[in-house]
Amino acid sequence: MIRLRKLIIVFILSVNGLFAQVTVELLTNATEGNAAGSADGVLNTYFHDYKNQALYLAPDLFLASITSGSSISEIGIKVFQRPAGNNAAKTHIVNFRIAFATTSSTTLSTLATTTVVYGPEDFTNPNTDFPAGQWKMFTLDTPILWNGTDNLIIEFSIDGVNWKRGGGVYNRQVSNRSLYGQSDSNHGAYPFSSMIGPLLTHVPSLKFTHNGPGIVLDPIGGITTTEAGGTGTFNVKLNSAPTADVTIGLSSSDDTEGIPNPTSLTFTSSNYATNQTVTVTGQDDAADDGDVDYKIVTAAATSADPTYNGIDGDDMGVVNNNDDTAAIVANPTTGLTTTEGGGTDLFSVTLATPPTNLVTVLLSSSIPTEGTVPASIQFLASNWNVPQTVTVTGIDDIAADGGQAYQINGAGSSADGKYHNLSMSSVSVTNSDNDTPGLTVSPTSGLTTTEAGGSASFTVELDSKSSANVS
Repeated sequence: MIRLRKLIIVFILSVNGLFAQVTVELLTNATEGNAAGSADGVLNTYFHDYKNQALYLAPDLFLASITSGSSISEIGIKVFQRPAGNNAAKTHIVNFRIAFATTSSTTLSTLATTTVVYGPEDFTNPNTDFPAGQWKMFTLDTPILWNGTDNLIIEFSIDGVNWKRGGGVYNRQVSNRSLYGQSDSNHGAYPFSSMIGPLLTHVPSLKFTHNGPGIVLDPIGGITTTEAGGTGTFNVKLNSAPTADVTIGLSSSDDTEGIPNPTSLTFTSSNYATNQTVTVTGQDDAADDGDVDYKIVTAAATSADPTYNGIDGDDMGVVNNNDDTAAIVANPTTGLTTTEGGGTDLFSVTLATPPTNLVTVLLSSSIPTEGTVPASIQFLASNWNVPQTVTVTGIDDIAADGGQAYQINGAGSSADGKYHNLSMSSVSVTNSDNDTPGLTVSPTSGLTTTEAGGSASFTVELDSKSSANVS
């Protein structure tokens, strides 16, 4: 049975004013990995019960700009694989808890006695409750007040009656700081007496929402720009009032994709809680490079206020949407005429975007007996947009077949996947005929026959090749 969660509103008043909330990720300097299936880790339902305890050191919190006296109101895990179920039907997650303890030790060798700050809670739809690749945030029933010196042990557990393989979270690779106990109801109900936890080489990737000093970006999910100059915006403010001005520099991780304006923000004790808007303008290029991810980088804050000086807020993720498409462009594509007398016509070819490798355009005629072209032309990144002229030459025949339509086709051959096997826009050509239907009789005069049966002869020839027998 899902119980109604109580709404907790925490107001913390300090000399700096009324704190808001800011969410930060821990251990971003450690290598990220994941575990799922039957591997030991949070959200795994391979056993009825589990208890995972992980140690986060005070320097880990300081590195995430969490300061002494901060109240942690939310804890988040990053889902790698949704859990299966530990209820009787193997469909729900039951008795999910979060607990904590404090310690001065920098390693974890035995399971600690903890205090539950979330749950027990049931989740009836793991598919939607724990979407893969997303952060799942839990609002604590009781916030954790951190004194700035203790190391924190964060515990996740489930207490069920069945098991089904599945579930896992992303983790950070650190040693001697995580234990994992598991059983199929062999240790009684939570907190599972005498459960022993083997040592792991990773701790869960975690986010904390806290009320201490911090830099707040909104939205947190990223924004979009376009190569056509489309803009995206985000807001920045401080989480608490500083005692001195706070300046935050802004820059782009890739100026060829997007640039921010302004490039610096300054907050004071009077405007710290007011959003300052940053506009990011997408930059154009000629390449068919797809939609490109980049970041607006927030530099570490500079301030005479020691609680803000050096705080480095999250960067803003941006996607610059592409507006270029690779193409082999012929011009003109209609109206060309050649003649059976060897008359020629011309068209030009360019690429629509710069290639990453040599592009050879293989040319061909749909009817080589009417007209021909050179076998190929080539483009480099240095001349992709310089028109190359192609000469189409008419071919003679002896048939009075009238003007014959044909096409010049092309296809790319390149190590650049955008251009390899890419078709050129076809060029329509007409080859004008120079043959006329008719008969030639020779001679046309001077023939003599006799009454005695003497004969004379003449010849008859067709002036052009016929398409069928002529009588």
